[in-house]
Amino acid sequence: MIYLSIMNRFLLSFLVISIFTFVACDDDGTGSSTPTPSEPLDYSGVWSGNFSGGDEGLLEMKVSADNSMTGRGYSTNIKQYFTFSGNLNTDGYLDGAESNLKTTFIGQFADSTASGTWSNASGSIKGEWSLER
Repeated sequence: MIYLSIMNRFLLSFLVISIFTFVACDDDGTGSSTPTPSEPLDYSGVWSGNFSGGDEGLLEMKVSADNSMTGRGYSTNIKQYFTFSGNLNTDGYLDGAESNLKTTFIGQFADSTASGTWSNASGSIKGEWSLER
């Protein structure tokens, strides 16, 4: 009788520990407890908006599936169109898209909005830009 009681306690303890271990170690079923990274956002498409600051005007950027970007804008101060190009990284960061007027655009793209800063080659004229898809 004492032997059965000890054995029942042992089995009950083993079952409880097994259940807690199983629940605590549950994963996504892939055999790995390392989380899988999420898919990068798709930034491709046409983005439209404006820029302001030391100059102002309209902007349009077209992002391709490979995250290359071409853009055009219109400066209301000098009444001139300009073009620019660059690349976004997989996180949507645009670093140094340069225009034919020697203006550089830097910024961050998200799911449906993008924004950043711009400056001319000397840095004396600068401002911000924002776009929506």
